[in-house]
Amino acid sequence: MRLRKSSGFTLIELIVVIIIIGILAAVALPRFIDLQVQARQAKLSAAVGAVRAAAALYHAQCLAQASANPPQPCPATNAGTTGVSMEGLAIAGRAQYPSSNAAGIVAAAGLRAGTVAQYTAAPGDYDYVVTGGGGNGAATPLTISAPSPTTTGYGAAGTDTCFFTYTPASAAGAVVTAPTVSVTGAAGNSACN
Repeated sequence: MRLRKSSGFTLIELIVVIIIIGILAAVALPRFIDLQVQARQAKLSAAVGAVRAAAALYHAQCLAQASANPPQPCPATNAGTTGVSMEGLAIAGRAQYPSSNAAGIVAAAGLRAGTVAQYTAAPGDYDYVVTGGGGNGAATPLTISAPSPTTTGYGAAGTDTCFFTYTPASAAGAVVTAPTVSVTGAAGNSACN
């Protein structure tokens, strides 16, 4: 008589494999979550750098245009302007720097940012959410958030802790005060989760 050779795994072998997979998952999951936090921090840091660089480039372009022949206006006033062109776009400005809106600093920095309504309707089309800001020449600060899947509000008004605020430049007489960028939840801060 022939003995049949059985094939397959025993119950104990299957249980051991399931336990090993569980241990690996328990170790890997926290690292994966930490990578998401680090990615948001890097995304926010990149946007901060882009905004700071764009403000400096706009200012330099504005001053260079004022020295050109024929000179282009670069007013040191709080009135809104659109005389500076960057990458073929007319960028809105205020006091020789980009204004705090989509046509100003967001366009100058090249950020794919939308309002809360735009981001909610098509989150794949935007990397950042903007709140606040104002029209061309307005002095209202603009908040730029790096949203997460668990965010229920953006900027200081919501649960989002990963954002920064761009406060536009201002002018008093002929003295221009440069714009400021205030960062919350930037690199190394665990609040950006």
